[in-house]
Amino acid sequence: MRELDAVAVELGRQREKWVADEREIAGRKPDGEALAESEEWHRRLFEIESDAILMIDGETGRVLDANAAATRLYGYSREEFLKLKPTDMSAEPEKTGQAIAARETSVPLRWHRKKDGTVFPVEIAGSYFTSRGRGIHVAAIRDITERKQVEQRLLTSREQLRTLAARLRSVREEERARIAREIHDEMGHAFTDLKLDLAWLDRRLDEKKQSGQSGVRRRIATMMKRVESDLNTARRISTELRPAVLDTSGFVAAMEWGAKQFEERSGIECELDLPAEGMVLDTGRSTAMFRIFQEILANVARHAGATRVRTRLRAVAGRAVMEVSDNGRGISSREMADAGAVGLLGMRERAREFGGEVIIHGAPGEGTTVRVAIPLKHS
Repeated sequence: MRELDAVAVELGRQREKWVADEREIAGRKPDGEALAESEEWHRRLFEIESDAILMIDGETGRVLDANAAATRLYGYSREEFLKLKPTDMSAEPEKTGQAIAARETSVPLRWHRKKDGTVFPVEIAGSYFTSRGRGIHVAAIRDITERKQVEQRLLTSREQLRTLAARLRSVREEERARIAREIHDEMGHAFTDLKLDLAWLDRRLDEKKQSGQSGVRRRIATMMKRVESDLNTARRISTELRPAVLDTSGFVAAMEWGAKQFEERSGIECELDLPAEGMVLDTGRSTAMFRIFQEILANVARHAGATRVRTRLRAVAGRAVMEVSDNGRGISSREMADAGAVGLLGMRERAREFGGEVIIHGAPGEGTTVRVAIPLKHS
């Protein structure tokens, strides 16, 4: 668009220069030879320009001139152009008339119509000058059909990738839930059974009271401790994959559990301000909000250098709004714009999947606040 603006400005500048030259030459050369040379030079400049150029009368609004690129683009001959107004070539005549009246110098997108009726997108850069007391608009017009098609393909691809990413997140959550259940049920039961067997064996040895069994019983005691430790590890892995409280008690209870776990592991104080009546979210939204909450806390622990985190959850205008603030160093604009910040991108995509948003604000020495808003129900 800047290139197109430059074309229009340069044409306007050259026209104004031509008018000034014309006046000077008229006083010096009655024969008009230099004037003819100047007109010819500007005519060539006008014709070789690859963008469509229209000269428009500021009073009547009619086309005064059109270059070869304009005739190729619209399909009108130069003679036909001279009978038209810009609104005749516009698919949005009212907007076009307003832009001309306001002498707009830059119009990023308009829809025009060719002689055969084809509607196509254009960018327009304009200039306005006065010649011999007459106001003249210069409009440089560029067909951006191909660019819009590329943009549409990119937009479609981006939406497809987002849909795929959302599906992958859903599948991953389902897989994590399945693995968590299997670890909890299968391994948990296996370790529990093993622990019971060792306890039974220890009791039988105690009943026999045979000599030389103290070493065996010490070994059994050690094995029972290891089994207990492994059982706790299995439970922890199962919980980290997907906390059972998220499915059994809901998002609010899961937040309380997550905050407690975070506080114990990081040593960072974690304050919660939760609605007394709780908040009911479907499985997808509960998962998205909880995973975002986990990511925020993980970022605080890794990067913020904070000693306190405060979280507030409320239902506002039909949306679940969660604000998490820390008293750390404050995230910078560069960090927020970092293409490698996968965690931030993941949070935004999780919220976007449900029509929500994630807004991050940070200031040096003032900490960071993350605001997450997701509609409570499908819109």
